[in-house]
Amino acid sequence: MLVCLVLAGAVVFKRERRLPAWMATGLAGALVGFALLITARGNFNRASGFSDYDSLLTRYAMRFFACLNMLKDYALPLLFSFAILFLLLCFARQDAVKADLLWPLILLAGALGANFAMIGSHDYYPRSTHGVFALLAAARAPPPPASTSGCVRASKAPAPQRSRLPESQSPHTSVSIP
Repeated sequence: MLVCLVLAGAVVFKRERRLPAWMATGLAGALVGFALLITARGNFNRASGFSDYDSLLTRYAMRFFACLNMLKDYALPLLFSFAILFLLLCFARQDAVKADLLWPLILLAGALGANFAMIGSHDYYPRSTHGVFALLAAARAPPPPASTSGCVRASKAPAPQRSRLPESQSPHTSVSIP
């Protein structure tokens, strides 16, 4: 998620030459929270219970394959649907601009980055894939059309006229009680 926050901030900063205060404070808070969680004493105590006698290369290769296996087991339908929808977006919409094609790729990169960030973890539990799934689902969402020139527009039919009741039959008239 931090990678997506940094990428989104970079895109906004490149476009507007400044970063909104809410975005800067959100990123700073996420970074501080990440640092607190990683440097917590309990994290080191839990990690010391694992004894890895494998070489560093073997350990991280096994974790990499565990991340690939997690994608295969849980996210394969989302990845296939992303590929199909992205190809449809590329070929079906003639008015697609670079931004329409860039955001799904940024979200896909964030999802894959969040998945492979778990290489640093000893265990990759299925509940850890919620962020990956959220980013993949967002990447599959269609971007809004850049222009409506090629789209079918709804007709601007006039609103139906309400029949007016006389003042004496109106349901909102007040009745005075003697």
